[in-house]
Amino acid sequence: MGGATACGMRVSYLYSEDYARLTGGWVYNSRLAAELAKQVSGFSELSVPIAFPRIEDDDRARLAKAFADFPDDAVLLSDHLHIADLEPMLRKRRFRVVSIFHHSQAIEDEANGISVDRDPERRGLELCDVVIVTSEATKDYLMRHYRVPSERVLVAIPGNDAATRSAAYSITTPRTILSVGAVIPRKRYDYLIEAARQLKQRDWQWLIVGDLERHPDYVEALRKQIGDAGLGEAIRLIGAVLDSDLARIWSTASLFVAASHYEGYGMAVAEALCHGVPVVTTSSGAVVTWAHEGVVFAPVEDALAFAADIDALLAEPAGLTELADAAWIFGSALPDWQQTFRDMAGRMEHALMPRSLSQSA
Repeated sequence: MGGATACGMRVSYLYSEDYARLTGGWVYNSRLAAELAKQVSGFSELSVPIAFPRIEDDDRARLAKAFADFPDDAVLLSDHLHIADLEPMLRKRRFRVVSIFHHSQAIEDEANGISVDRDPERRGLELCDVVIVTSEATKDYLMRHYRVPSERVLVAIPGNDAATRSAAYSITTPRTILSVGAVIPRKRYDYLIEAARQLKQRDWQWLIVGDLERHPDYVEALRKQIGDAGLGEAIRLIGAVLDSDLARIWSTASLFVAASHYEGYGMAVAEALCHGVPVVTTSSGAVVTWAHEGVVFAPVEDALAFAADIDALLAEPAGLTELADAAWIFGSALPDWQQTFRDMAGRMEHALMPRSLSQSA
């Protein structure tokens, strides 16, 4: 269909204005909504100002009135966190529900040292007619942990914007190591700093770009860890930056490094590859299932061995350049956003059919 109007689809996209900007989830959801708006004649939006940690009572009442006016053939589309929060309100809905699932809140809670309770997430997923995920690995996670049937899950891997290749692969020194992502426990920056402390090579700077406001205690602990390691001049917590500033930073990066506890896809890794920046990361989550070139997979729980993988690249310019070439070629073949969401309305419409009709279509 590729941009044509999907017959019979009326989609209302619910989003929150406090969803952390420039995170992978926010970017993906926004791009999906923008593409569906082109493909669906009856596309509309609903928003709430605050949804984290929960949607406030006044907004819940407003949403209840809006849902009561939905026609029976309407489709509510939203992040699975919002669906889980609104699950009691949605139990008796007449319309269909499609959620976007990036990774389990249970994983986030575990990384934050919070007792894991899968029940709200499970109840939210049970009432969804279709779940959109960013990788086959995440689909497998839903099927394994929440018994979501395969036919109810649509995989649409994240797209990428056109990128200019980093020039840093041809620069001998100094090397800029880059990490991108909100500074939260799930991203395991403490592990990366411990690896940095073990590096034998010293002619580098390490920039950490990402929101510093979401977990202040963790940020404070990282600053202390950096200071105690004597790396205050070498490692900089940049915070969130504008897209234009991030593009400039990418242009200076020699190596991208990540060690997340879990990634539902790994959009920052894809962005690195699109810029021709080689990657050192762990095999936690989905990245290992799709990032086949330009990447070194380092140990998950051995900071000294992780550091050795980085050292090997920093010490050998020819090897780093070869990996950068592989990253650029592989990244150039990754899909853009239009390719990712081509005929997404049609895929949703087909998945929302009654099973008997869907199987005969």
